[in-house]
Amino acid sequence: MHFRERTTSRRKGRQAQAAKRSSPPLSALISSVLLVVLLAASLPTGARAQAPLRLVNRNTTVGNISFKFAGSQTFTASQLKEQIALQGPTFWDAVRRIVPLAEARIYPFDPVILQKDVVRLRRFYARNGFPRADIGYPASQLDTSSNKVSVVFSIEEGPPLIIQDVGFFAPDSDYAVTQFSGKRRQQWIDFRNANIMQTGERFSEPAFIDLYNQVSNWLGNHGYAFHEINGDSTISEEALTADVRFTIDPGPLGRISQINVEGNERVSDEVIRRELPFEVGDRYRGNELSRAKQELFSLNLFRLAIVEVPSDQPRDSTVTINVRVQESEPRYVSAQTGFTRDDGVLLEGRWTHRNFFGGARNFTANATVQPGLGNRGDSELYAEEVYRRLRLSTALRQPHLFQRNLSGILSPYFIMEQTFVRNQKGNNTYPLTYEAGLNTTLLYKILPFRIVTLEHNFSRAATPERVPITRDLPGDVQTRQDLYNKSVFTLSATLGRVDDYLNPKRGFLVRPFAEASGQFLGSALNYYKVGGEGSYYQPVTPSVSVAAHVSGGRMVAIAGSRYNEEAAFNERGFVPDPDRRQLENRFDDIRFYAGGANDVRGWGPRLLGPKVAQADTVFEDPDPDDDMEAFEPVCADDGEDENENNDPDDCMRGNPVQFRNYRYERIGGLSKLAVNLEARLPFPFLGPNWGTAVFLDFGQVSEGSVLLSDFRYGTGAGLRYETPVGHVRLNLAYKINPTDEDLIDPQDAFNRNIGRDQGVERNFWRRFRLHFSIGQAF
Repeated sequence: MHFRERTTSRRKGRQAQAAKRSSPPLSALISSVLLVVLLAASLPTGARAQAPLRLVNRNTTVGNISFKFAGSQTFTASQLKEQIALQGPTFWDAVRRIVPLAEARIYPFDPVILQKDVVRLRRFYARNGFPRADIGYPASQLDTSSNKVSVVFSIEEGPPLIIQDVGFFAPDSDYAVTQFSGKRRQQWIDFRNANIMQTGERFSEPAFIDLYNQVSNWLGNHGYAFHEINGDSTISEEALTADVRFTIDPGPLGRISQINVEGNERVSDEVIRRELPFEVGDRYRGNELSRAKQELFSLNLFRLAIVEVPSDQPRDSTVTINVRVQESEPRYVSAQTGFTRDDGVLLEGRWTHRNFFGGARNFTANATVQPGLGNRGDSELYAEEVYRRLRLSTALRQPHLFQRNLSGILSPYFIMEQTFVRNQKGNNTYPLTYEAGLNTTLLYKILPFRIVTLEHNFSRAATPERVPITRDLPGDVQTRQDLYNKSVFTLSATLGRVDDYLNPKRGFLVRPFAEASGQFLGSALNYYKVGGEGSYYQPVTPSVSVAAHVSGGRMVAIAGSRYNEEAAFNERGFVPDPDRRQLENRFDDIRFYAGGANDVRGWGPRLLGPKVAQADTVFEDPDPDDDMEAFEPVCADDGEDENENNDPDDCMRGNPVQFRNYRYERIGGLSKLAVNLEARLPFPFLGPNWGTAVFLDFGQVSEGSVLLSDFRYGTGAGLRYETPVGHVRLNLAYKINPTDEDLIDPQDAFNRNIGRDQGVERNFWRRFRLHFSIGQAF
């Protein structure tokens, strides 16, 4: 591949002058610097607010760098800054100047580097189809009071270089299409007509190289292992035109005749060969070499995998493929810790064997501890449900289960957790809950990142401690042990097509799911649940994109566990029937919820939708030093409560009733619909890793159908920073139409529900919600 330039003799003189102007020798640059110094010495020394660059010295620094365009602008300032060596202060340097003990970075100014940057920019524009770009820095000024230079590059792009002709030819100068027959002939015509370089468009070297690679990939993917391509562009700077020509020799169609495996020590050749998407006798496909590397890396056995066609084999219809691997250590131990606002400190340890008893089986033993430290919950608005949690699990993954695309996972686990409410009154502890079970999963990979999953979970849950289930006096408390089985089948999939599955900007993804649990499966929970989510991504400009996300579903409880025939809570926040409360607890993790950093962002996690004000009830004489509210129910002789503001169960043996630990309990719903709309924008002056976003979210959960009139809306904006592990996001959201429960204290809501309304204060600041998270919202 090479470039050939054709010019007239009159243009050659100008071109020689331009070359001299754009590539000054070192001696000329040194002479220019000495001349600047001599001129500076001959001028008055009085300080000026703004002065020309001839007054710079060795202590001069860069104040800022900007670009001024005369006419059109094709490239952004951030793209141009990537081409130059001179650097100036960033947004974070401004932050460091105002942060105590933070030292701001100094950016020295060098006039020689400035001259070289002009040359770099001219070459950049020439490579991208602007051979007559005029670039200088006459508007740059020196602030003598601070001895800082404001560097301003003045750019006039000039007319672009236009593609006049694009041709594909055979070695005998005939058209390349004559070398193909059958369906490959039409496939080549379709590819040729859709190539990225079209007549009348601007020519650029990157686009030319990209087209060269596309032609090479097409030939390789259609069976031509030994193709040869010669790319040539003839450029006329006088006419500002470019003729692009590719000479193609596809060579013979190839079939795989031999596969060599090298570098493996503990992993057998058979395991490596079975993961390859080709075998001896198959037609050669170049894209399958890349897919083979992906399959080998997915085994988590190799730190290096190379699949290639050796260059020294004869150019005939037989193709030899070499597979070279370098194995990772078979065993490794990892530990990590983390922190979230809702769960507090998290500790995790893991031991993994990458090749358990051979066959590329992966065995993992995992322990997760959530001690309940550092949990802040949702301040005073929602109960601080701290989970003290221990989870022990193992997982055995078997790849290539009957075929390459099917794998299976067996994962037994044991969970022990304790929930309690913490507030200024102390701790209110609830019983330990145990769960032991087995997850069995089948995964079928359609394409990379597109998978169909069938999972079965069987577990047995138990609450073995004494649980008060009546409102009798202490000492007369009954107990029960809630033991039940769960057996749930889940079918899910990830489908769609995007440009980047880790950070998509164009395309769509759909993730449907369906769950079933019933007595015929040995489960105490009987329900059906369907739902899913879908995302759509569309770029508007190279730096601006929009995204939309929809999620929702519906759950139906069937006979045998239909806890929703009556409300789980009555209008005053009490559970009328302990059996119903027990079933309600069983379904807590199955119902739909809305709200959170990746949902309707005006609300906290699972906080949008139905919720009820709760309080702990105590039947004992109040402590005179305790500020808990108390009142004496008045009971008639027949046991009927004459105070209509109190629950009938509160009338027990004349004892006073006290309430404490006011909180909202999230109820969720049987159906859900949520929509997220987001515009993703650049952050000015901070580079390509920084971004901003504005969003509008709305949704609702319900016991029945979700109605548009019931939707709750939230809007806001946020910052994005792209890191190797994903986007770090900081969002500030605002509730547009919150409910009363979203704005008032749970104690006020509870008192209002039992008829003791002493005035309700709505807090405006509870309309706002701040989210900090890692990863894209969707």
